[in-house]
Amino acid sequence: MDDKIGDIIVGQATLLPETEEITPDFPPAPGPDFDPERPRGILRGDLLAARARILTLPPGACPGNLALLEVVLPRECPFPGLFPETLFKDLGLNRLGSRLLERIPRAAGPGGASREFLAVSGAIDAASLDGAEALVGGLGLQALWQANSVEIVRVEEPEEKLGPGLDLDGTCHEVAIDLMPGRDDRFPLAQFRSFAADQGFEAIDGYAVDVDGRSFMPVRGPGAGLARLAGFTFVRRVDGIARMRPFGKPSAPRKRTPGDGGPAGDEAP
Repeated sequence: MDDKIGDIIVGQATLLPETEEITPDFPPAPGPDFDPERPRGILRGDLLAARARILTLPPGACPGNLALLEVVLPRECPFPGLFPETLFKDLGLNRLGSRLLERIPRAAGPGGASREFLAVSGAIDAASLDGAEALVGGLGLQALWQANSVEIVRVEEPEEKLGPGLDLDGTCHEVAIDLMPGRDDRFPLAQFRSFAADQGFEAIDGYAVDVDGRSFMPVRGPGAGLARLAGFTFVRRVDGIARMRPFGKPSAPRKRTPGDGGPAGDEAP
């Protein structure tokens, strides 16, 4: 008899080395026909639009004059060699968190089919956007080639950060805030507490939980003002506070009778 114990423990081990083949939308280096002016113009327009949006935010929404931009990329960009590291570095973007985002590709137009993208957050000195023309004009060929793969650079709208089913009539909520890497002062939580107070909210820092570069902080305040609170650029998401719920109404103890699976007189929970 063949010994099958290995198959039982490992199970279809021959499938483990198989991986999904990733076909990027762009090669890793520019070709001779690459025109750098096309991505330069698109990126310039995106950054100017982001600057205009940032100027409409409430005072204190950009702590330390830092704003968060979302760089929307093809979903396969996290794979080695495909992430636009040079572009992030040359723009002065400090990479933070990321999320999957479904949107209609810009090239497809309003009637196109939506597809899934990777939206990567990056902190940038908002003052550098005042010189967006010079910033983009100074980008090198490699950065512009990587910009050619970018779907859009934008500022996420506060309303997009509100979780589905959020109880706008409630007063207790949870806010997820990106933390700046490489700092031990939990920046920008102190600035968020001050901003929240200006918007009529109490940020309860003593119950905040930090996980993987993000702080989850309870806040107390009017649900109608949550969109204003989400205007703080480092806010990633606003959700309701998770609550413990009973599994069901407890029933009264009953007496066992002979034949019901236990000795007579035992109480069943």
